[in-house]
This record gives sequence, C-alpha cells and structure tokens, in this order.
Amino acid sequence: MQIQTKLLLVIGISLFLIFIGVELISYQNTKQEIKTSLQEQAEKVRSLLMAYRHVQQTAFLVNDIPLNDMTINFLPAYAIGRISEDYPNWDASGFSFNNVSDQPRNPRNTADKLELEAMDYFRANPTKKLLFEPFINDDKQYYLYARPIWIEKHCLKCHDKREDAPETIRKLYDTAWNYKLGDLRGILSIKLPTSTITDRAWSSFKQDIITQLIGFIVIFILILLLIRRSVTQPLNKLANSIQIFAYKDHKHRSIEFEGEFGILSRAFNNMADEMTAQQKILQNEVKARKTEQDFLQHVIDSLNHPFYVINTNTYEVELANLFMHKFDSESSIACHKLTHHQDKPCNNINTPCPLAEVKKTKQSVILEHIQYDKEGKQKNIEIHGFPIFDNQGNVIKMIEYSLDITKRKANEKALRNSEKHLSIALKKAEKANQAKSQFLANMTHELRTPMIAVMGYTELLLEDTEITEEQEYYLKSVVTSSKNLIGIINDILDTSAIEAKKMDIKKISFQLDELLNNLLDLFNKDAKNKGIQLQLVTCDNIPAKLIGDPLRIRQILINLINNAIKFTKQGEIIVDIKVSNLKTEQVTLKFSIQDTGIGISTKAMPYLFDTFTQADNSYTREFGGAGLGLAICKHLIDMMGGYIWVDSKLDKGSTFNFTIVLDFEH
Repeated sequence: MQIQTKLLLVIGISLFLIFIGVELISYQNTKQEIKTSLQEQAEKVRSLLMAYRHVQQTAFLVNDIPLNDMTINFLPAYAIGRISEDYPNWDASGFSFNNVSDQPRNPRNTADKLELEAMDYFRANPTKKLLFEPFINDDKQYYLYARPIWIEKHCLKCHDKREDAPETIRKLYDTAWNYKLGDLRGILSIKLPTSTITDRAWSSFKQDIITQLIGFIVIFILILLLIRRSVTQPLNKLANSIQIFAYKDHKHRSIEFEGEFGILSRAFNNMADEMTAQQKILQNEVKARKTEQDFLQHVIDSLNHPFYVINTNTYEVELANLFMHKFDSESSIACHKLTHHQDKPCNNINTPCPLAEVKKTKQSVILEHIQYDKEGKQKNIEIHGFPIFDNQGNVIKMIEYSLDITKRKANEKALRNSEKHLSIALKKAEKANQAKSQFLANMTHELRTPMIAVMGYTELLLEDTEITEEQEYYLKSVVTSSKNLIGIINDILDTSAIEAKKMDIKKISFQLDELLNNLLDLFNKDAKNKGIQLQLVTCDNIPAKLIGDPLRIRQILINLINNAIKFTKQGEIIVDIKVSNLKTEQVTLKFSIQDTGIGISTKAMPYLFDTFTQADNSYTREFGGAGLGLAICKHLIDMMGGYIWVDSKLDKGSTFNFTIVLDFEH
C-alpha cells in the first residue's frame, strides 16, 4: 500500500470519526434543545391556564358573579378541564394537562400515582415551584411537568367550611372542604410524551446531517487536493531521489522543496554527502585494514617459534605462521597431529591438553610438553594458550604459541646445582657476619671504657692542674680526639644493633621545644667559634606534647647539625620544623637542616646513606668520621615511619630533609 493511500485512508477514517462524533453531539444538543423548547411551551401553556384561572377567579370574586348551576361551569377547574380536552385539536405536541388533586370534586381531576408522588414532593419541599421528571406509562416514556396549586385566601370561599360555601357548591360536592390557607390543593399536571422530543430531534437531525455530510465531503476533497500538492508529490519525488541514490547513482541529489519537505530534502542531501564521504573513508579503511592484515601476517610469519589460532571444537589450525610450512602440512591439519604426530588430542595427566584446559578454565594457560622432532629427538616445549570468546562468553578459539625451552631446562638444572653450592656459601657468610657483629660489639664495649677514663682524667688535669699553654693545647686535643673516638664507637655499636635487629623505638611523652632548645645550647658555642649563624624556625601548629622516642630524634638531629657545622666554613645553618600532615591523634613532622657548606657531588649522592661510606675519602682525612652517622639516621627515620632525602649543590650547600610520624596528646 502506497504512503499516499495510507495517508488518505488515515485522514478519511479520522474525518469519518469526527463526523460521527459531531453528529452524535449535534443529535444530543438538538434533543436537549427540543426538550427545553417543549418545557418552555409547557410553561407557556401553564401561564395561559393560570392567567385564565386568575381572570375567572377575579370575575367571580371581584365582580360578584353569582355561583349557580349555569355559572359553575365557568369556574377555573371546570374551564381548564374543557381546555385540556380540546387542546390536542390545537397543538400536535401530544401534551395532556389538568388540575389534579388527592381530594378531587370532579373524578376527572383525580391524581394518579405519579401525580400523588409529585404532590408529596411539593408538600416536603414547599419552596419548590417546578418539578420536571421522566416516567414510563404503559411501556411509553413521558415527562411530567408539575406546578403546585396552593390554597390562597380567595380559594377558601369554596374550600373552607362547607356551611360557609355557596349553596350550589354545597349541593354538588361532598369533598374538598376544610382547607386552610397555604395548604396544597393539587397540582397543574402537564404530561409530555418522549416520542414528541425524539421525533422532532430526529426530524431536525435528518435535515442537518445532509448539510454536514456535504460539508465534510468538501473538506475531505480540499484536504485531498492539499495533501496531493503539498505532501504526496514532494514525498514521491523525494522517494524517487532516495531510490536513485540507493540503487543507481550515488552522485544523485534531491531537488530542494519548501517548508518541511525542504528540511527533509536538505537533510537527505546532507546525508547523501556524508554517506559518500563515509564510503570513501570506508574504502580507505578497507585498504588500511588489508595493509594491516598483511603486516600482521608478516609479523606472525617473522616469529621464530610456532604460532597458531586453533578452533576449540574441531582442533583444526585456522591461522598459522610460516613455521607450519616446515612440516609440509596443509592449513586444515589438527593441532595434535601437527605437534604430537597422533590422531587424538593429548589427554595424559602429566601432559594435559592446553586447548582443553583453556575451555575448562576460560583463562590463559602455560603448560610444558615433551615433543619429538622428525629425527625423534626429544624437546621440552612451553605452550602458551589464550582464549578467544564469542558474544555469549564461550571459548570458540585459542591462540597458541610454543617456545623451545630445552636449553633453558638444561640451564635451570645447572643453576639448581649452583644454588646448592651458593646456599652453603651463604650460610658460611652469615656465620662470619654474626661473628663480625659480635666482635665489633665486644671490641667497641672494651674500647669505650678506657676511652671514657682517658677523657675524664684529661679533663681533670685541665681543671685542677697548673700547666703551660702548650700542655693545655695537647690535653684539649686528647679530649677532642677522645670524644670523636667515643662517637665512632657509639656509631659502631648502633650499626651492630641494627644488623642484629636489636634496635627498638620507645614511645614516651616529651616536648619538642625543650628538646630543640637543649640542642641549640649544645651547638651554639661550636657554631659561634666558626663564625656560623645557627637559626631555629618552627611553626605554631606543632602539638605541645608528642609521643615518641626523643633520644633517637635527638640523635638524628645531633648527627645532621654536627655534619652541617663540620662541613660549613661560613654562612648560616637553619633548622626548620613544620607540620606536614595533621590527623586526629597523629602528626607528621618535616625537619630541614640547611647549610651553606661545601655541598655534595652528584656522583656521591646515591651512596650517601650507605654504611662506611663518605662523599670523598679526603673528607675523612680533613673532617674525620667513619661514614656511619647518615646510615644510622636513615634506619632510625625508617623505624619512625618517615623517610630522609637531601638536596645539594657542590660548593653552595646542602639541605637534609626528613619526616617522622608521631602520636600526640590533646
């Protein structure tokens, strides 16, 4: 079905549904209008009857017309009854009306069941003036139009006490006495057959439907012409252009229309231009992929070990490098026949099939197999298998490459033999190292005791003995040398403790300010003697009470500050402490000791924190030291959760930085 036919079918069905809806609404509106018109007509009839009733009442009451057997027929109730009998001859509406009562004097005015219900309604709702309700009588539907008739003052002339009524009335009637002012005498009952409303509505509907149908047909024709001109023709031309572009000429473009089809035509032309450009790009990509494929095959062929892509279901080799041609085998050969020269896949427990393992684990595997070449020579082969999955996660292919590890196996065997010998040598070395550490500990302990005695007696000689300047110089040299020697002995002891893993870090409460002030007091004299300015810089957010090992922190700072003073001839030394990281109960402090000394060469930097190492051997001769201090500092800093580093330029100075992690008290 063409799009034009579909469009017209949709529009036609839509218009038909709209037409049906409009007609249903029109019919209901017409029916309601007729119903309202008949109600208004009933109201007019009622008004006419009430006017006549009023005139007659006025004639009898105001003009004092005597009530006798002749004039009684002119009373309102009688007159209305005669008018209601003759009304169908005047009007074809089907109305029937009468004054009815539940105490009628004339049997023709007796209220039926529906009218009695209406009277009960007005008695229950005395403020209501109208009742318009549908009802069914003898399977026919009607509308009851009822208006109440209340006893007024002039009504009491004939409806009050019987003895007060006119003689003619007393003689004729035994009912409708003893009413009071405001009582309900009866109702004006007008009954309208529903068929009258339906007939009139249908008649009016038949007249309107033809006019409206013609109008809808005209609208449909106009829409048809408009669609043909504004939609169908441009759409057909655009469709033809698309077919030509798709099946014949990729250079063909659509003419540009106006309005929305102009947007479509321009969009199509832009799409066609993009597709043409993409086609050129795709052709170039195909060429590039072909080049890449050739390059990949060349790379695979250049491998000096077998490389395969194997189908996991058929065990057939689908892709292989030139290594396969050495066996003069066709490309569809099974992998086990190619590598093991057998008709079934390998299934030995000691040599599991790599393809089966990859399928089972869905992971890459590395297995070792023993294979044989054409001459029957045994080879150790290391097989690497990698899975290739489909969209459902199933292993469909496996990449396999094999490495000849025969020589490596022989080397490993030789290496294992060497390792046995090396293990024996290492055990001997460990014993020797332990003996060395024990010897150093014993030796340094034995040396320190006499050195302390020498230093003590020498200081006593300086204080209590009268000596010459030359003797004082010699004795002070002895004290200085003794202190340096004790420092070296202490470093050797610490190094021995580190190697024996017997050094530990204590955690006690201390104040950093007190520790730093003691250090300044310790070094101020030495710095002043060399003409060096020693400065201390701290930040304000350092916790007052820290928890750590103040002795080891003091040892680190003494070593670094002592080195700075030792290797600085002029200028200044700045000790800077700041908070690097602050947590709820833990702080990381950064210490920087900056000097303007001789600096450190780039060549010596990597060995700076090694034991028994100095930047230059000449330093030992000029400044002394065994090269243990920085190694001990590094180990202590590592034990306190920090690290140490140095920034230095030769002949311009050095900055030793280190961090430590400490707890603190709030």
